[in-house]
Amino acid sequence: FNLDHGTDFATYVDGVPVNMPTHAHGQGYADINFLIHELVDDVHYRKGTYYAEEGNFSAAGAARIAYRRTAAAPGVDVTVGQDAYYRVLGTAAPELAGGTLLLGLDWSTGDGPWTLPQDFRKTSGVAKYSRSSDSGGYEIVAMGYDGSWNSTDQIPLRAVENGDIPRFGHIDPTGGGKSHRYSVSFDAWSRSDGQGWYALAYAIDYHLQLFSNFTYAIDQENGDQFEQYDDRRVYGGRATYDRDASLTSLEGVIVAGLEFRQDDVDPVGLHLTRARERRETIREDQVRQEQYALFVSHDQRWTPWLRTEAGLRFDQFDFAVRSDLPANSGSATDSLVGPKFTMVLGPWSDTEVGVRV
Repeated sequence: FNLDHGTDFATYVDGVPVNMPTHAHGQGYADINFLIHELVDDVHYRKGTYYAEEGNFSAAGAARIAYRRTAAAPGVDVTVGQDAYYRVLGTAAPELAGGTLLLGLDWSTGDGPWTLPQDFRKTSGVAKYSRSSDSGGYEIVAMGYDGSWNSTDQIPLRAVENGDIPRFGHIDPTGGGKSHRYSVSFDAWSRSDGQGWYALAYAIDYHLQLFSNFTYAIDQENGDQFEQYDDRRVYGGRATYDRDASLTSLEGVIVAGLEFRQDDVDPVGLHLTRARERRETIREDQVRQEQYALFVSHDQRWTPWLRTEAGLRFDQFDFAVRSDLPANSGSATDSLVGPKFTMVLGPWSDTEVGVRV
């Protein structure tokens, strides 16, 4: 599994997806640098492809991360560390109009151990307004992230062994990049009489500009630095409905839902560069990609030691590409139907045994 790029592990923060399809650096790229970990309240983790609620990028698993709705007294934390590491975190959660406004701002910088200072500068922020009661509620969440850095990249072993550069040295001093991610989302829910619904809508503005140099001198005249460029807007939503639906005297529940996501990538490109200046375009595309999904699952407790979960998921993908290379332009549609089944035995001694298909 290519987990380093998020290809097979789906991640969400307050319902908003992190993975990026058709990404300049790698399919499913999942940059979670925007997360302020001190404000995380819950991580709902699932392993494998066995859940109808989980779709694209979840072949190995999925994590749904939720920020808190409140916090302790307002505070400021300052951290100082090695290699010019500095971090300032401010948090507050005032009561407002019958709800709570969670605020967090995280700024940090660091050079790392490299002879080329990494000069990583990161600013992340979150503002989450929530209002709820026993029967329902809603949230409005805004998240933002800006980052920039220098990168040492890979270095040749022979250059270290020959003493040309130290172990943490560099060849190309102009590698690195910058990225930003801004999102806003609204979600609401209601629950009464053994049934409930949940709805989410979100929008994301995303950008990555990454300069790398892995081979340095195959091109003896210009060097081998290249740029991966991704600029996109993402829109989407999700809705679920659940209700008690037992087939026995023990508990049982049915869940149905739908999802939609549209990525407008303009452009996604690969360029040859020298000292971060473009000198040649390998390819540059405009991509519109849409994902639709419907799913349903039924969880039934048959005995105190036997439970089953059966589900079905349908995914459809629509692609439209306009490229600077005519052979790469065009459109396509594809779909996938995924049946799911799980049988769980236990618990015995706080342990369950599951058989999944």
